[in-house]
Amino acid sequence: MLRVEIEQRLIQFLHERPAMKAYDTPHRLIELLVHEAEEARQELWEDGQPPTPEHLAKLKYELADIAIYLVTLSASLGIDIGETIQEKIDLNEQRFPKELFQDGDFQTIYAARKKDLRERAK
Repeated sequence: MLRVEIEQRLIQFLHERPAMKAYDTPHRLIELLVHEAEEARQELWEDGQPPTPEHLAKLKYELADIAIYLVTLSASLGIDIGETIQEKIDLNEQRFPKELFQDGDFQTIYAARKKDLRERAK
């Protein structure tokens, strides 16, 4: 299903349930998004082991909740999240050139890259 169709379905869902509109503020939507992200983290890393099929079955719905709140938040702020994701990928391609991120530890490479970018900005 396309993002626009999902957005329209969410708008219809909330329209048919006016009592839920109180939760449709940006501040509250971010709180709900963070809450769902924490629930997803618990499903994935609760015991430090790879997720079981049972964890994955629960995790997919936590991820769906995260996506629902993200799309709802974006729509409520007039942000085209699909376009913004594309823009962010473009920015990340510049920040993290593929030539630098082929081998090695991501954190080490990233720290060196940040230091280099700070020095260039001076």
